[in-house]
Amino acid sequence: MASRRSENISEMSNFEIIKEMEDLLKKYNRKTDKAIYKKSIVKLLQSAEVILAADVDFKKAQTDGEFLEKVILKTDVVKDSERKRMLPIFTSFDQIPDDYAEHFSLIRVQSRVCYNLMNERDDIDGLVINPFTKSMPLIKKVDDNPIRKTEVKAEIDDFVLVHNGERYVVNKWPFTIGRVGTDIEINESYISKIHTILVYKDGKYIIADNDSTNGTKVNGILLKPKVPVVLHSGYKILIADEEEFEVYINE
Repeated sequence: MASRRSENISEMSNFEIIKEMEDLLKKYNRKTDKAIYKKSIVKLLQSAEVILAADVDFKKAQTDGEFLEKVILKTDVVKDSERKRMLPIFTSFDQIPDDYAEHFSLIRVQSRVCYNLMNERDDIDGLVINPFTKSMPLIKKVDDNPIRKTEVKAEIDDFVLVHNGERYVVNKWPFTIGRVGTDIEINESYISKIHTILVYKDGKYIIADNDSTNGTKVNGILLKPKVPVVLHSGYKILIADEEEFEVYINE
């Protein structure tokens, strides 16, 4: 039976919605009579923010002042036991295996974005929540020509980040900072898994907050999630109000 809390979804935080969804999903996966849980899960999902896995393609990207435009997101697709193509979505980072997460940008979006993607694309048959749990096995999509983690050299290599007295020469793009599986790892609870992304495009160094929990600041200004900003030498990056990086660029 659904929790009473799900009757007042509008009063629940996203954290509460996600926790209740995960509890119901566990029951759904254990029980034979799944219908009583499915309706409640769908109702909660419609009001939730979830995590979407996608490749970020910068091939056609253009800079417009301080902003980066025409970045293409290529979402992952998995197959279920009936070979149907499903769009995988995740309730939390804890539900994403590390070996899967390292191949994608993980983007927090409103669930309606996922519904729209599903409806717009003929090659997607539906959504699947937390597909890599033991109780819900799915066949992963096999990519014969992966474009993941493409390392693109900048025209110059003179980009350095200094953090706690240590120098990091950045010469691969995109370059990530986060808690685990990133180019610079900061193993602290206040750091998101992939917290901040750096990109080199059209001769400019660009930073974006990856919709992190505790945010990214540049020169004291809080970045809007997923909104790229151009960096210059002497700028200071502050991650989660705790970890400061100084930027040095041979401009």
